Amino acid sequence: MHAKVRLSARVGCWPDWISGAVRAKHSAQDLVSFEVQVPWGWAPQFSVQADGKTLGKISAVQIWGAFLKTAQKALRLSAPPSPISSAQRRFETLIFSHHIGGGAEKYLRSFAQKSHRMVMPVANADELFRELADCEFQEIVLNQIYSWPRPLQTLQSILRLADEKQARLVFLVHDYYCICPTAFLINSKGKYCDIPEPEICKSCLSQHLTDSRHFAFVDDITTWRHTWEEALRRCDEIRCHSESSRQMLLKAYPNLQRQKIEVAAASLNKNPLSVPPHPLHIAVIGHISFHKGSQIVWSLYPELQKRNVQLTVFGSLSGAKDNEFFRVVGPYQNEDLAKLLETFKVNFVLFPSVCPETFSYVCSEVMQLGLPLACFDLGAQGERVGKYEKGLILKDTNPEKILDSIQSYFTISH
Repeated sequence: MHAKVRLSARVGCWPDWISGAVRAKHSAQDLVSFEVQVPWGWAPQFSVQADGKTLGKISAVQIWGAFLKTAQKALRLSAPPSPISSAQRRFETLIFSHHIGGGAEKYLRSFAQKSHRMVMPVANADELFRELADCEFQEIVLNQIYSWPRPLQTLQSILRLADEKQARLVFLVHDYYCICPTAFLINSKGKYCDIPEPEICKSCLSQHLTDSRHFAFVDDITTWRHTWEEALRRCDEIRCHSESSRQMLLKAYPNLQRQKIEVAAASLNKNPLSVPPHPLHIAVIGHISFHKGSQIVWSLYPELQKRNVQLTVFGSLSGAKDNEFFRVVGPYQNEDLAKLLETFKVNFVLFPSVCPETFSYVCSEVMQLGLPLACFDLGAQGERVGKYEKGLILKDTNPEKILDSIQSYFTISH
Protein backbone atom coordinates (compact mmCIF):
# COMPACT_ATOMS: atom_id res chain seq x y z
CA MET A 1 0.00 0.00 0.00
CA HIS A 2 1.12 3.53 -0.64
CA ALA A 3 -0.12 7.10 -0.77
CA LYS A 4 0.28 9.40 -3.75
CA VAL A 5 0.89 13.13 -3.55
CA ARG A 6 1.29 15.41 -6.54
CA LEU A 7 3.15 18.72 -6.21
CA SER A 8 3.78 21.28 -8.93
CA ALA A 9 6.52 23.89 -9.11
CA ARG A 10 8.07 26.08 -11.76
CA VAL A 11 11.29 24.53 -13.03
CA GLY A 12 13.12 27.75 -12.14
CA CYS A 13 12.36 27.11 -8.46
CA TRP A 14 13.69 23.55 -8.43
CA PRO A 15 16.92 22.83 -6.58
CA ASP A 16 19.84 22.20 -8.95
CA TRP A 17 20.46 18.63 -7.85
CA ILE A 18 17.10 17.42 -9.21
CA SER A 19 16.60 19.73 -12.17
CA GLY A 20 19.43 19.15 -14.64
CA ALA A 21 17.61 16.85 -17.07
CA VAL A 22 14.32 18.73 -16.69
CA ARG A 23 15.89 22.16 -17.38
CA ALA A 24 17.13 20.85 -20.72
CA LYS A 25 13.51 20.21 -21.78
CA HIS A 26 11.63 23.04 -20.09
CA SER A 27 11.92 26.76 -19.48
CA ALA A 28 12.13 28.24 -15.99
CA GLN A 29 8.45 29.23 -16.21
CA ASP A 30 7.07 25.74 -16.96
CA LEU A 31 5.00 24.14 -14.22
CA VAL A 32 6.24 20.59 -13.77
CA SER A 33 4.71 18.12 -11.34
CA PHE A 34 6.24 15.70 -8.90
CA GLU A 35 4.22 12.58 -8.20
CA VAL A 36 5.30 11.35 -4.80
CA GLN A 37 4.51 7.72 -4.01
CA VAL A 38 5.07 6.89 -0.36
CA PRO A 39 4.85 3.14 0.32
CA TRP A 40 4.73 1.48 3.71
CA GLY A 41 8.45 0.89 3.87
CA TRP A 42 11.71 2.46 2.75
CA ALA A 43 12.85 4.35 -0.36
CA PRO A 44 9.67 5.88 -1.80
CA GLN A 45 10.06 6.92 -5.43
CA PHE A 46 9.53 10.48 -6.59
CA SER A 47 8.40 10.46 -10.23
CA VAL A 48 9.27 13.63 -12.08
CA GLN A 49 6.49 14.13 -14.62
CA ALA A 50 5.57 16.77 -17.18
CA ASP A 51 2.92 16.82 -19.89
CA GLY A 52 1.84 13.35 -18.82
CA LYS A 53 5.29 11.88 -19.45
CA THR A 54 7.65 10.55 -16.81
CA LEU A 55 11.03 12.23 -17.16
CA GLY A 56 12.72 10.21 -14.46
CA LYS A 57 12.61 9.02 -10.88
CA ILE A 58 14.57 9.83 -7.78
CA SER A 59 14.35 7.95 -4.51
CA ALA A 60 13.70 9.52 -1.13
CA VAL A 61 17.10 8.21 -0.05
CA GLN A 62 18.76 10.19 -2.86
CA ILE A 63 16.74 13.30 -2.03
CA TRP A 64 17.53 13.03 1.68
CA GLY A 65 21.22 12.49 0.94
CA ALA A 66 21.29 15.55 -1.33
CA PHE A 67 19.44 17.58 1.31
CA LEU A 68 21.94 16.58 3.99
CA LYS A 69 24.85 17.61 1.76
CA THR A 70 23.15 20.92 0.95
CA ALA A 71 22.30 21.59 4.59
CA GLN A 72 25.78 20.64 5.77
CA LYS A 73 27.36 23.04 3.30
CA ALA A 74 24.81 25.79 3.87
CA LEU A 75 24.67 25.65 7.65
CA ARG A 76 27.85 23.93 8.87
CA LEU A 77 26.51 24.14 12.39
CA SER A 78 29.21 23.71 14.96
CA ALA A 79 28.79 22.26 18.42
CA PRO A 80 27.89 24.64 21.26
CA PRO A 81 30.81 27.02 21.78
CA SER A 82 33.52 25.99 24.22
CA PRO A 83 33.91 28.21 27.27
CA ILE A 84 36.01 31.27 26.45
CA SER A 85 39.15 31.64 28.54
CA SER A 86 39.83 34.97 30.24
CA ALA A 87 42.75 35.59 27.86
CA GLN A 88 40.37 35.30 24.89
CA ARG A 89 37.69 37.62 26.23
CA ARG A 90 39.30 40.82 24.95
CA PHE A 91 39.53 41.59 21.27
CA GLU A 92 38.98 44.54 18.98
CA THR A 93 36.27 43.40 16.56
CA LEU A 94 33.59 40.70 16.63
CA ILE A 95 32.64 39.40 13.17
CA PHE A 96 29.49 37.42 12.34
CA SER A 97 29.84 35.40 9.14
CA HIS A 98 29.41 31.96 7.53
CA HIS A 99 31.45 29.17 5.90
CA ILE A 100 29.51 28.84 2.65
CA GLY A 101 32.14 30.52 0.50
CA GLY A 102 31.52 33.07 -2.23
CA GLY A 103 32.17 36.80 -2.11
CA ALA A 104 31.37 37.24 1.59
CA GLU A 105 34.01 34.74 2.63
CA LYS A 106 36.59 36.10 0.16
CA TYR A 107 36.07 39.61 1.48
CA LEU A 108 36.34 38.39 5.06
CA ARG A 109 39.74 36.83 4.35
CA SER A 110 40.93 40.14 2.91
CA PHE A 111 40.43 42.18 6.07
CA ALA A 112 40.30 39.80 9.06
CA GLN A 113 43.16 40.28 11.56
CA LYS A 114 44.44 38.61 14.71
CA SER A 115 42.64 41.25 16.78
CA HIS A 116 39.32 40.09 15.32
CA ARG A 117 37.19 37.21 16.53
CA MET A 118 34.91 35.47 14.03
CA VAL A 119 31.79 33.53 14.93
CA MET A 120 29.99 31.20 12.51
CA PRO A 121 26.54 29.53 12.62
CA VAL A 122 26.13 27.38 15.73
CA ALA A 123 23.51 24.93 16.90
CA ASN A 124 22.88 26.84 20.13
CA ALA A 125 22.92 30.59 19.44
CA ASP A 126 21.61 31.46 22.93
CA GLU A 127 24.66 29.88 24.53
CA LEU A 128 26.93 31.69 22.09
CA PHE A 129 25.46 35.09 22.99
CA ARG A 130 25.74 34.35 26.71
CA GLU A 131 29.46 33.71 26.17
CA LEU A 132 29.86 36.87 24.10
CA ALA A 133 28.15 38.97 26.78
CA ASP A 134 31.20 38.33 29.01
CA CYS A 135 33.65 39.54 26.35
CA GLU A 136 35.07 43.00 25.75
CA PHE A 137 35.23 44.50 22.24
CA GLN A 138 34.68 47.84 20.51
CA GLU A 139 33.12 46.88 17.18
CA ILE A 140 30.73 44.34 15.63
CA VAL A 141 30.95 43.59 11.90
CA LEU A 142 27.91 41.92 10.39
CA ASN A 143 29.61 40.26 7.42
CA GLN A 144 26.90 37.67 6.78
CA ILE A 145 24.11 35.89 8.65
CA TYR A 146 22.70 34.10 5.62
CA SER A 147 22.44 30.40 6.65
CA TRP A 148 22.27 31.21 10.38
CA PRO A 149 19.27 29.37 11.88
CA ARG A 150 16.43 31.79 12.69
CA PRO A 151 18.23 34.86 11.36
CA LEU A 152 15.80 37.47 12.71
CA GLN A 153 16.31 36.26 16.27
CA THR A 154 20.08 36.25 15.62
CA LEU A 155 19.88 39.79 14.27
CA GLN A 156 17.97 41.01 17.35
CA SER A 157 20.53 39.33 19.62
CA ILE A 158 23.33 41.12 17.76
CA LEU A 159 21.57 44.47 18.24
CA ARG A 160 21.12 43.86 21.97
CA LEU A 161 24.79 42.87 22.25
CA ALA A 162 25.89 46.02 20.38
CA ASP A 163 23.81 48.20 22.71
CA GLU A 164 25.04 46.46 25.86
CA LYS A 165 28.67 46.86 24.81
CA GLN A 166 28.12 50.29 23.23
CA ALA A 167 29.96 48.81 20.25
CA ARG A 168 30.22 50.31 16.80
CA LEU A 169 28.09 48.29 14.33
CA VAL A 170 29.14 47.81 10.69
CA PHE A 171 27.05 46.01 8.06
CA LEU A 172 28.63 44.70 4.84
CA VAL A 173 26.28 44.29 1.86
CA HIS A 174 27.21 41.02 0.11
CA ASP A 175 23.72 40.10 -1.13
CA TYR A 176 20.13 41.24 -0.65
CA TYR A 177 19.25 39.08 2.34
CA CYS A 178 18.50 42.28 4.28
CA ILE A 179 15.72 43.01 1.74
CA CYS A 180 14.28 39.52 1.14
CA PRO A 181 14.76 36.07 2.76
CA THR A 182 15.41 34.61 -0.70
CA ALA A 183 18.57 36.80 -0.80
CA PHE A 184 18.86 37.20 -4.58
CA LEU A 185 15.73 39.21 -5.56
CA ILE A 186 14.50 36.42 -7.84
CA ASN A 187 10.72 36.13 -7.61
CA SER A 188 8.57 33.00 -7.50
CA LYS A 189 8.41 33.05 -11.33
CA GLY A 190 12.19 32.86 -11.60
CA LYS A 191 12.67 36.48 -12.68
CA TYR A 192 14.46 39.49 -11.16
CA CYS A 193 11.81 41.31 -9.11
CA ASP A 194 13.22 44.89 -9.02
CA ILE A 195 11.93 45.26 -5.41
CA PRO A 196 8.19 45.85 -5.98
CA GLU A 197 5.55 47.04 -3.50
CA PRO A 198 5.40 45.07 -0.20
CA GLU A 199 2.03 43.53 -1.08
CA ILE A 200 3.55 41.95 -4.20
CA CYS A 201 6.52 40.76 -2.10
CA LYS A 202 4.12 39.20 0.40
CA SER A 203 2.32 37.20 -2.29
CA CYS A 204 5.60 36.19 -3.97
CA LEU A 205 7.21 35.00 -0.73
CA SER A 206 4.27 32.75 0.09
CA GLN A 207 4.78 30.95 -3.25
CA HIS A 208 8.57 30.88 -3.21
CA LEU A 209 10.26 27.47 -2.99
CA THR A 210 13.92 28.40 -2.59
CA ASP A 211 15.99 26.81 0.17
CA SER A 212 17.05 30.19 1.59
CA ARG A 213 13.46 31.22 2.27
CA HIS A 214 12.80 28.01 4.21
CA PHE A 215 16.09 28.25 6.15
CA ALA A 216 14.99 31.74 7.26
CA PHE A 217 11.80 30.38 8.91
CA VAL A 218 9.97 33.52 7.73
CA ASP A 219 6.94 33.95 5.47
CA ASP A 220 6.10 37.52 6.47
CA ILE A 221 7.96 40.17 4.47
CA THR A 222 6.66 42.94 6.77
CA THR A 223 8.31 41.40 9.83
CA TRP A 224 11.47 40.71 7.84
CA ARG A 225 11.79 44.30 6.59
CA HIS A 226 10.86 45.85 9.93
CA THR A 227 13.53 43.87 11.80
CA TRP A 228 16.19 44.58 9.20
CA GLU A 229 15.34 48.29 9.04
CA GLU A 230 15.77 48.49 12.80
CA ALA A 231 19.20 46.88 12.42
CA LEU A 232 20.24 49.12 9.52
CA ARG A 233 19.20 52.24 11.43
CA ARG A 234 21.32 51.10 14.38
CA CYS A 235 24.40 50.62 12.16
CA ASP A 236 27.15 53.20 12.34
CA GLU A 237 28.32 52.23 8.86
CA ILE A 238 26.77 50.34 5.94
CA ARG A 239 29.39 49.33 3.41
CA CYS A 240 28.32 48.60 -0.18
CA HIS A 241 30.61 47.41 -2.96
CA SER A 242 28.76 49.08 -5.84
CA GLU A 243 26.54 52.09 -6.41
CA SER A 244 23.75 49.80 -7.65
CA SER A 245 23.61 47.93 -4.31
CA ARG A 246 23.43 51.29 -2.51
CA GLN A 247 20.49 52.33 -4.69
CA MET A 248 18.65 49.03 -4.11
CA LEU A 249 19.12 49.33 -0.37
CA LEU A 250 17.61 52.83 -0.46
CA LYS A 251 14.74 51.64 -2.65
CA ALA A 252 13.78 49.09 0.00
CA TYR A 253 14.57 51.41 2.93
CA PRO A 254 14.15 55.02 1.71
CA ASN A 255 14.37 56.46 5.25
CA LEU A 256 17.93 55.29 5.91
CA GLN A 257 20.48 58.02 6.53
CA ARG A 258 22.43 58.41 3.28
CA GLN A 259 25.65 59.45 5.01
CA LYS A 260 25.90 56.05 6.72
CA ILE A 261 26.07 54.21 3.39
CA GLU A 262 29.54 54.06 1.85
CA VAL A 263 30.51 52.60 -1.51
CA ALA A 264 33.92 50.93 -1.34
CA ALA A 265 36.03 51.59 -4.43
CA ALA A 266 37.21 48.51 -6.34
CA SER A 267 40.81 48.39 -7.52
CA LEU A 268 42.10 46.21 -10.36
CA ASN A 269 45.66 45.01 -10.87
CA LYS A 270 45.61 44.13 -14.54
CA ASN A 271 47.58 41.16 -15.77
CA PRO A 272 46.31 40.50 -19.32
CA LEU A 273 46.32 36.98 -20.74
CA SER A 274 47.79 36.12 -24.10
CA VAL A 275 45.01 34.27 -25.93
CA PRO A 276 44.48 33.44 -29.62
CA PRO A 277 42.08 35.75 -31.51
CA HIS A 278 40.25 32.86 -33.23
CA PRO A 279 38.14 30.76 -33.06
CA LEU A 280 35.57 32.09 -30.56
CA HIS A 281 35.72 30.10 -27.31
CA ILE A 282 33.34 31.27 -24.56
CA ALA A 283 33.94 30.62 -20.86
CA VAL A 284 31.41 30.63 -18.02
CA ILE A 285 33.05 30.81 -14.59
CA GLY A 286 31.85 29.71 -11.16
CA HIS A 287 29.17 27.57 -9.54
CA ILE A 288 26.30 28.16 -11.96
CA SER A 289 23.13 27.69 -9.96
CA PHE A 290 19.72 29.01 -11.03
CA HIS A 291 20.23 32.61 -9.88
CA LYS A 292 23.72 32.56 -11.40
CA GLY A 293 22.20 31.81 -14.81
CA SER A 294 22.14 28.03 -15.23
CA GLN A 295 19.02 28.24 -17.40
CA ILE A 296 20.74 30.79 -19.64
CA VAL A 297 23.71 28.46 -20.16
CA TRP A 298 21.41 25.51 -20.81
CA SER A 299 19.47 27.52 -23.42
CA LEU A 300 22.67 28.10 -25.41
CA TYR A 301 23.31 24.37 -25.80
CA PRO A 302 21.59 23.81 -29.21
CA GLU A 303 22.76 27.16 -30.60
CA LEU A 304 26.42 26.37 -29.92
CA GLN A 305 26.23 23.32 -32.13
CA LYS A 306 24.45 25.19 -34.93
CA ARG A 307 27.14 27.88 -34.95
CA ASN A 308 30.15 25.67 -34.27
CA VAL A 309 31.03 27.68 -31.14
CA GLN A 310 32.71 26.21 -28.05
CA LEU A 311 31.61 26.96 -24.49
CA THR A 312 33.45 25.71 -21.39
CA VAL A 313 32.21 26.01 -17.80
CA PHE A 314 35.04 26.46 -15.30
CA GLY A 315 33.23 25.43 -12.12
CA SER A 316 29.98 23.51 -11.91
CA LEU A 317 26.69 23.24 -13.78
CA SER A 318 24.16 20.68 -12.61
CA GLY A 319 23.35 17.86 -15.04
CA ALA A 320 25.72 19.01 -17.79
CA LYS A 321 26.96 16.51 -20.36
CA ASP A 322 30.10 17.22 -22.36
CA ASN A 323 30.15 17.13 -26.12
CA GLU A 324 32.22 18.65 -28.93
CA PHE A 325 30.89 22.16 -28.25
CA PHE A 326 30.09 22.13 -24.54
CA ARG A 327 32.09 20.94 -21.54
CA VAL A 328 32.34 21.41 -17.77
CA VAL A 329 35.87 21.43 -16.33
CA GLY A 330 34.71 21.26 -12.70
CA PRO A 331 35.88 23.10 -9.57
CA TYR A 332 39.16 24.99 -9.69
CA GLN A 333 41.45 26.96 -7.37
CA ASN A 334 41.40 30.73 -7.86
CA GLU A 335 45.13 30.84 -8.41
CA ASP A 336 44.76 28.35 -11.31
CA LEU A 337 42.06 30.22 -13.24
CA ALA A 338 44.36 32.26 -15.49
CA LYS A 339 46.35 29.19 -16.47
CA LEU A 340 43.17 27.21 -17.19
CA LEU A 341 41.72 29.93 -19.40
CA GLU A 342 45.02 30.15 -21.28
CA THR A 343 45.31 26.36 -21.65
CA PHE A 344 41.77 26.09 -23.05
CA LYS A 345 42.39 29.10 -25.33
CA VAL A 346 39.40 31.03 -24.03
CA ASN A 347 38.95 34.45 -25.63
CA PHE A 348 35.53 35.56 -24.34
CA VAL A 349 33.69 35.27 -20.99
CA LEU A 350 29.95 35.21 -20.40
CA PHE A 351 28.70 36.14 -16.92
CA PRO A 352 25.12 34.80 -17.10
CA SER A 353 23.77 35.78 -13.66
CA VAL A 354 20.06 36.68 -13.73
CA CYS A 355 20.15 38.34 -10.32
CA PRO A 356 21.77 41.67 -9.42
CA GLU A 357 25.21 41.11 -7.90
CA THR A 358 26.54 43.38 -5.17
CA PHE A 359 30.11 43.20 -6.50
CA SER A 360 31.18 39.98 -8.34
CA TYR A 361 34.67 38.65 -7.82
CA VAL A 362 34.35 36.72 -11.08
CA CYS A 363 33.91 39.96 -13.04
CA SER A 364 36.95 41.40 -11.25
CA GLU A 365 39.08 38.36 -12.11
CA VAL A 366 38.06 38.49 -15.78
CA MET A 367 38.72 42.23 -16.07
CA GLN A 368 42.11 41.81 -14.41
CA LEU A 369 42.96 39.25 -17.11
CA GLY A 370 41.85 41.65 -19.85
CA LEU A 371 39.32 39.29 -21.46
CA PRO A 372 36.12 40.49 -23.19
CA LEU A 373 33.18 40.08 -20.79
CA ALA A 374 29.41 40.03 -21.38
CA CYS A 375 26.57 40.22 -18.85
CA PHE A 376 22.99 41.42 -18.49
CA ASP A 377 22.23 44.97 -17.39
CA LEU A 378 21.66 44.09 -13.74
CA GLY A 379 23.24 45.18 -10.47
CA ALA A 380 26.95 45.58 -9.91
CA GLN A 381 27.85 43.41 -12.89
CA GLY A 382 25.97 45.71 -15.28
CA GLU A 383 27.45 48.77 -13.59
CA ARG A 384 31.03 47.50 -13.79
CA VAL A 385 30.95 45.76 -17.16
CA GLY A 386 29.26 48.82 -18.68
CA LYS A 387 32.37 50.87 -17.79
CA TYR A 388 34.85 48.17 -18.84
CA GLU A 389 36.65 48.84 -22.12
CA LYS A 390 36.05 45.23 -23.22
CA GLY A 391 32.56 44.96 -21.75
CA LEU A 392 29.37 43.96 -23.55
CA ILE A 393 25.91 44.53 -22.03
CA LEU A 394 23.40 41.96 -23.29
CA LYS A 395 19.91 43.33 -23.92
CA ASP A 396 18.02 40.04 -24.23
CA THR A 397 17.98 36.59 -22.62
CA ASN A 398 17.04 34.88 -25.88
CA PRO A 399 19.86 32.38 -26.69
CA GLU A 400 20.03 33.33 -30.38
CA LYS A 401 20.31 37.04 -29.53
CA ILE A 402 22.92 36.36 -26.84
CA LEU A 403 25.16 34.56 -29.32
CA ASP A 404 24.39 37.12 -32.05
CA SER A 405 25.62 39.90 -29.74
CA ILE A 406 28.74 37.99 -28.65
CA GLN A 407 29.68 36.96 -32.19
CA SER A 408 29.07 40.48 -33.51
CA TYR A 409 31.23 42.00 -30.75
CA PHE A 410 33.90 39.37 -31.29
CA THR A 411 34.03 39.99 -35.06
CA ILE A 412 34.24 43.78 -34.71
CA SER A 413 36.90 43.67 -31.96
CA HIS A 414 39.08 41.33 -34.02
